[in-house]
Amino acid sequence: MIRFENVTKYHKGKKAPAVTALNLDIREGELCVLIGPSGCGKTSILKMINRLDLQDEGTISVDGSDIGETDVVSLRRRIGFMMQNAALFPHRTVEANIAAVPHLLKWDKEKTRRRVVELMDLVGLPPELAGRYPSQLSGGQQSRVALARALASDPPVILMDEPFSALDPLIRERLQDELVSLQKRLHKTIVLVTHDMEEAIKLADRIAVFEEEGKLVQFDTPKNILAYPASPFVQQFVGNDPSLKRLALMKVSELEEPDSAAPRLDSAAETRLAHVSPALKLVLNDQHQPISWLSDSHHPAPRLTLVSGTESLHHALLKILSTPSGVIVQVDDDGKYTRCISTSHLYDALHDPQREVVND
Repeated sequence: MIRFENVTKYHKGKKAPAVTALNLDIREGELCVLIGPSGCGKTSILKMINRLDLQDEGTISVDGSDIGETDVVSLRRRIGFMMQNAALFPHRTVEANIAAVPHLLKWDKEKTRRRVVELMDLVGLPPELAGRYPSQLSGGQQSRVALARALASDPPVILMDEPFSALDPLIRERLQDELVSLQKRLHKTIVLVTHDMEEAIKLADRIAVFEEEGKLVQFDTPKNILAYPASPFVQQFVGNDPSLKRLALMKVSELEEPDSAAPRLDSAAETRLAHVSPALKLVLNDQHQPISWLSDSHHPAPRLTLVSGTESLHHALLKILSTPSGVIVQVDDDGKYTRCISTSHLYDALHDPQREVVND
């Protein structure tokens, strides 16, 4: 969808390039995050996509068309842009901010009104905010308006320049979750700039890691970047706890399938636990749903802790660490027993050489 071919960019008065011979191919429908230290050219790369900045060498194409040969107004109307700190029009209401691009496209009033109502609902803005001005909104609400404005004309490409950087951690995390949810529904091609590796790992389908002078050092999935950093620079950027970050990306359902089907109310569940604590047995009801642990010793049985397949392995680890038995029980959507999970299962998941496939 978006392709950079040997793109180099110089800033006026600087001898060193801001972006160096960049070759990057962003697929249709993926969320690509650009990350690197301050001054590594991330924002310049983003702005070159919609010609807010121009490259000195190379070509950039969007949906197969060279943007240098495309009418700039037409190009920008097909690309949504969400800037830092929301950057809303302060003298316009929420409704007018969201309707800015449809107005430029000369949509009729009723179509525009319906789109504003639809988008406010989509990004979680109450209808009563439509007539308010940006100064009357919280930071999180302003970011939602900015996202709605970027989506207003239903563009295939969305550019986001550190969209959540100014928000407090709780609001930022909530909006990150909502962006992931929206992307699953809308399948836009999103290019997002951030300096936060945690945010990149959480949001991205693929991450492009840059070092100084806009040199691309690795472009891959979050899992592969954490498991196989391409250089000491990437390793340093990833941080000191890559295993925990990898667990946050993996789901309980991704663990290897159990050796057998759900057991009866007898030894199958007990045997599965024997290597952890032979004194404990798992009690299931007639529907194969876990009921409790049963202790064979004088010590009371620990509390039963359940986990679903949709939870992350990081959440599973926290649950394992919070139970004295060191074992949690996975259940399916009907609450039926699937398997017992201990730290050894998480270790195996992290060290399975077949689990990660390096992308070209």
